[in-house]
Amino acid sequence: MALMWKAGGRGGWKPFLHHVSKGKPHRGRAVALKVPAKLPRILTAAETQAILDACTRLRDRFFFALLHESGPRAKSRGLR
Repeated sequence: MALMWKAGGRGGWKPFLHHVSKGKPHRGRAVALKVPAKLPRILTAAETQAILDACTRLRDRFFFALLHESGPRAKSRGLR
């Protein structure tokens, strides 16, 4: 007897504990709503100067000044 694979409509992936909740109703959203992405907050000149004034080491002051001038952005989970 040969083992044959049945072609599924949406693929063969199932969640890890699929067998536990196979026949039970699934609770979830019927429609996914798009939420507008929030832009990152930019520090004011006074806030940047306060950070630079609080640095006790020249190395730290240089690092924060470099970050401020180059303008890197941290990507959060919600933004794409």
